Amino acid sequence: MLENYLNGSVWNRFMQNADIQHGLAQAGFETATGVGGVPAAGARVSLSPARPHPLRATATVSFSLLEEAAVSLVLYDVAGRRVRTLADGVHPAGVHRVAVAGEDLAAGVYWYRLEASGESDAERLVVVK
Repeated sequence: MLENYLNGSVWNRFMQNADIQHGLAQAGFETATGVGGVPAAGARVSLSPARPHPLRATATVSFSLLEEAAVSLVLYDVAGRRVRTLADGVHPAGVHRVAVAGEDLAAGVYWYRLEASGESDAERLVVVK
């Protein structure tokens, strides 16, 4: 469980199994993801996983906008409490990068959430010391 929680490798291997894919298709599940920080079809905003992950000292969070938008990018702890605002204000279309300093964050799991153009996206961030 820990390996899957940290990097998703167990889940990724599981999802490569043809029988699993067939079963999910039979159950009516569809793939709906964006690739490489490019918004998925129909989406105007996209949020990428932090790099490096897990965070030890500093990480970079990237988000993409198809059009200029008022952006709110906020870091939350697992209890849903706001830890800090990473970005706030109007940003032009394109890819944007925000540094996340982890020196003052306790080890644990956090979530960062992007809201822009009436859409939202969230990603998990693990901090290790």
